Amino acid sequence: MYETFFGLRCNPFLMTPAPDFLAVTASNREALAGLLYALQARRGIMVLTGDAGTGKTTLLNLVLRSKLADEIETSYIFNPTLTPTEFLEAIMLDFGIDHIPESKPQRLRMLQEFLLKVYEQGRTAVVVIDEAHTLAPNVLEEVRLLTNFESPTCKLLQVVLAGQTELDLILNRNELRQLRQRIVVRLSISPLSDEEIAPYLQHRWTKAGGTQELPFDGGAVRLITQLSRGIPRIINGVCDNVLLAAFSAGLRTVGADQVAEVGRDLHLMPTLKMTDAHKNGHAAMIDSNGKVEPTIVNGSAPPVSPIGKELADLPFAETTSPAIVRYVPPTGKLPPFLRMATKLGFRVEYRPLNGRDSF
Repeated sequence: MYETFFGLRCNPFLMTPAPDFLAVTASNREALAGLLYALQARRGIMVLTGDAGTGKTTLLNLVLRSKLADEIETSYIFNPTLTPTEFLEAIMLDFGIDHIPESKPQRLRMLQEFLLKVYEQGRTAVVVIDEAHTLAPNVLEEVRLLTNFESPTCKLLQVVLAGQTELDLILNRNELRQLRQRIVVRLSISPLSDEEIAPYLQHRWTKAGGTQELPFDGGAVRLITQLSRGIPRIINGVCDNVLLAAFSAGLRTVGADQVAEVGRDLHLMPTLKMTDAHKNGHAAMIDSNGKVEPTIVNGSAPPVSPIGKELADLPFAETTSPAIVRYVPPTGKLPPFLRMATKLGFRVEYRPLNGRDSF
């Protein structure tokens, strides 16, 4: 919707896993190299983990579209919440095997013949299991047994288990030690570091055809960094909504005020509720779960900012008031968007963040 307004060829912050838009960081570069090596060497079972939204599926799609694409035969399981019988059938169907028999021994025989044929052609059969942290224990045992298909020199079937970080905990269970012993490569993807987020935004902007300067100012980038915690999926969601809001308002440059508004809409910023502590001149945060988090500095709660104290006398005791929660330094001067926010009823409070001011 906003692409023409910003002179773009396509949406730079799509939520779908688009390999062409992957910004190769140190973390996913190592994971990419590890996957390519293990697949080429036919090593067996590989594990790829990362927090939700860090780009595991995008990386897998890039691997499947790499120079190996003509050398591999892939079965991609994107919804592994299946029974062992359904799981085996899903693998065979995605390999393009027709007329699957009802008998499991016959299915295994048919799959073995398929894998041998692929191997004789000099190609590699790969099963990619996305969302692998949702696999039931009996299906994980099925995965282990499938790796029994082998030649005298290598495994006939390569398996990539990709899932969220809890997959590591699942695989470390004692009852899965036989499966764990067959894992030859464990790789992980980390969230973007603070220093990687601005280049990430620029990379996607350029890939989408952006020739003008990136429309996010420094304050916007800092707030995107804080809200997203380096998770690319969250970054994309915030940026897409922010650009839409900027387009609607006719703005060519995005500031922290637009990012803050989107952050509240997406529930990425905690809300602030007026309590007795506020009325007594102290600040208290209430997170998205309703838990009161007093703002403590040097053993006591700091005073509410001067503008915020004016609001403390208002009857907010039972209502939720939106808040700018990325606190400002005690310079006595608020950034313009925060001054505007206070006029709209938002609270602004000060607290150093991790030993340094957040703005």
